[in-house]
Amino acid sequence: MALLLTALACIVLGMEVPTTAAFVICISVAGPALARMGVPALDAHMFVFWYALLSTITPPVCGTVYIAALRGAGDTLVPGIATVVLAWTVIIGGGSLMRSAFPELASKGPWLAATAYIVLLGIFVTIRFERGGWKRIHLLDGRSDGA
Repeated sequence: MALLLTALACIVLGMEVPTTAAFVICISVAGPALARMGVPALDAHMFVFWYALLSTITPPVCGTVYIAALRGAGDTLVPGIATVVLAWTVIIGGGSLMRSAFPELASKGPWLAATAYIVLLGIFVTIRFERGGWKRIHLLDGRSDGA
């Protein structure tokens, strides 16, 4: 049961974070717990590494997959603008708001805002991808059918 919870924690903590950062975050949180359970260090690192990697492609916020697919299809402007706008409004604005409105949360408030950013960006790029506007972009001849 403890390994299942550790795997779930690694997947959640590593969502929308680059692979190396996901591993560092996850091993910092789960490593000591696994060591107290008697798991050998190499086994603990490989276990955490596997689930940290898995977190970058796990729905519902597997933004890496959708953003890369949209970029490969030539749809880069709108996802880029959405990333910047959401980052500034939700992470910066929401984090500041959480810190001032809920001081009892301490540093958890900005982290909750960052989590909201990840979820909102994931929903946005998933909807953008599923709508299929990227199918009307012609990369080789420089024209677009209204994408």
